Amino acid sequence: MKECTEYYLKEKQLEIKIMKAYIVAGFRSAVGKANKGGFRFMRSDDLAAKVIEQLVGSIKNFENKMVDDLIVGNAVPEAEQGMQMGRYISLLALSKEVPGMIINRYCGSGLEAIHLACARIHAGTANCIIAGGTESSRNQTIDTDEGPRKETSLKVLSKLKPAFKVMGQVTAGNSSQMSDGAAFVLVMSKKMVKELKLEPLARMVSYATAGVEPRIMGIGPAKAVPKALFQAGLKLNQIEQIELNEAFAAQALSVIKALEIDKKIVNVNGGAVALGHPLGMTGAKLSIKLINEMKRRNQKYGIVTACVGGGQGVCGVFENLIL
Repeated sequence: MKECTEYYLKEKQLEIKIMKAYIVAGFRSAVGKANKGGFRFMRSDDLAAKVIEQLVGSIKNFENKMVDDLIVGNAVPEAEQGMQMGRYISLLALSKEVPGMIINRYCGSGLEAIHLACARIHAGTANCIIAGGTESSRNQTIDTDEGPRKETSLKVLSKLKPAFKVMGQVTAGNSSQMSDGAAFVLVMSKKMVKELKLEPLARMVSYATAGVEPRIMGIGPAKAVPKALFQAGLKLNQIEQIELNEAFAAQALSVIKALEIDKKIVNVNGGAVALGHPLGMTGAKLSIKLINEMKRRNQKYGIVTACVGGGQGVCGVFENLIL
């Protein structure tokens, strides 16, 4: 049985390594404060459509009809975010010929969407898919993230009351902010990349999910990261940058401690406590953030990981192709 298991895992590693799906572009909206921010009067499908229009417009000689499918991650598919929102977004931003669907893995939805796009292209069932996520946390348009609070201080933060229990340590000041936003990437097959003479930005090397005790759901990444690294045939010391979604500061610190991660490579431009956490958007937002920063720093491998409500963890390993 052990030999069979080892053979199977080696075969899975090989399959991942020959994946020919490339991320050629990625765009996101600014992140707005929930309920009172600049997006409070804007539907999440309209917001997603504007981001996608910018995305497809950035590729020379690209036509909407080239898109085989649209995969939209969303954590709370209710009210305006329900009722086949993925299809509505495709009608708003692309054309009636382009189908669309919505998926939900809560905080991991945006990353899951990118994985599904890569997997379908790898399987040969599509050549071009737009994937990402959008979220409105309510039940004007902005161009600057509203999360950072320049006026705050350690003294102010230390006076905030515990959020969940008396004498607790989790407060509004060390928890991720409820936010609105949308982010999407354009994923293409090697064939289409060559036909359009494009230079791909990155590829998703591997992706893994894991389940943990719901009561301590924040530890999810500690289980998902090793699985994704194994699939990719990589070690943690080969990873040069990590986007670890901060559901809570305590949660992020627990994962860092459990995996023995170098803090210097985690959330180098800030995390969700400062910048916000639009649930369905976050995975795609962090992927774009990671890819851009790896390019700027000339790094090869990076990780996007997050805990997920209900006791789960997700992790995607990315390779920067612009070196």
